[in-house]
Amino acid sequence: MISNILVADTDPKTIDLCNHYLTEKNLLDTFEIVPVTDGEDALTVLKAEVFRLVIADLDISGQSVVTGLDLLQTVRTGKTISDANIPVIMVSTTFSADQQATAILHKVSALRPKPLNAESFFQVLASLITTERYTPQDKRAALTHRRTKILETLTALDTLLPRALENTWEVMDFDVTKLAKTHQDRLQQKQTLREQLRAINAQLGT
Repeated sequence: MISNILVADTDPKTIDLCNHYLTEKNLLDTFEIVPVTDGEDALTVLKAEVFRLVIADLDISGQSVVTGLDLLQTVRTGKTISDANIPVIMVSTTFSADQQATAILHKVSALRPKPLNAESFFQVLASLITTERYTPQDKRAALTHRRTKILETLTALDTLLPRALENTWEVMDFDVTKLAKTHQDRLQQKQTLREQLRAINAQLGT
């Protein structure tokens, strides 16, 4: 089964290097690159497809305001249907100290400066891309587990009383997602979770 690699970058060299690496390692029948050149489009794709690796330019925003750091935070906070711990590589012509700190805080897998050095970039890919086959059964099990977590969180959002628990919100076992403190925030969170649930059900065919 083909596994997806999201490349969110306007620079064609990043995609070319990824294709070259997969070709060199005979992995074209195992991985497929999904190229995106706009931050908002990348966010949409992340919420609809399962990925094994994400490569994002810090300044991917394009026509939107969504940056590479936004994509990293979206993955790490469990707002996609992929595993929140999938490798995420950030690339950029410049990284400020604050941007590096934010990326590290959200457990970025690697930071690489542009222009990308092929040898260095290939070393990172080799350390992060697993060559084990990702079977349909693996994907279904991962999606089913994700759906269970979403349903558990939706149930909690429907039953917890905001006034009684206003100062005692705990981080749930749901990829570091915190239960919202206000009614409006909870409604927004529920909407986001239901969108993820619909995407998962579509992939599961249910």
